[in-house]
Amino acid sequence: MAPVIRIPDNLYKRLETKAKGFVTPANIIEELLEFWENNNGDDYSHQKVSGITLSDPATYKIEEDDHKEYRLAALQQEDLTKSRPFAIIIEDKKIRTNNWSDACLKLVDWLVQNDHLSNKDLPILNAAGRDKYFINSKPVHSLASMDGEWKEVSENIWIDVKYNAKYHVRNMTTTLKALGLSESILKIQL
Repeated sequence: MAPVIRIPDNLYKRLETKAKGFVTPANIIEELLEFWENNNGDDYSHQKVSGITLSDPATYKIEEDDHKEYRLAALQQEDLTKSRPFAIIIEDKKIRTNNWSDACLKLVDWLVQNDHLSNKDLPILNAAGRDKYFINSKPVHSLASMDGEWKEVSENIWIDVKYNAKYHVRNMTTTLKALGLSESILKIQL
């Protein structure tokens, strides 16, 4: 008989939303473990463990207050290789994120929802400023042969998320400047 793992109802409901068709919460957990093992190996000694506390033998709680806030300019000086954003904070609104790509997606979505970004502003070049778009009205760069990993934010607004952490930060900064917004409206919580 398989062991039973007890998880809080809200976590189970989140897993359940990812389980479509024949996918089960166990399949989702297995995919997460495979992703973790493929991207981080078995060496967990480098992982930051502050912010995770054991509340009972099978339930872990993430303490939001343990995550440090950074302005974009400060992050450009940091080694972000093994970092992952916990949340973005825009004009004092905290939005949880899963990774750097998700942080960019949620920033662009916020910009759209708050009427700071529309199709008339597109395309927006990536931080390098040549040939590749960070945000475009269709999932292509100025040179169609350039590859990208495009995600649709809203109708006719696409974002290329195929960047490393440092470039995600630079792309966020470039986007805010291109839209005439101060980068001080955005903080990243790591």
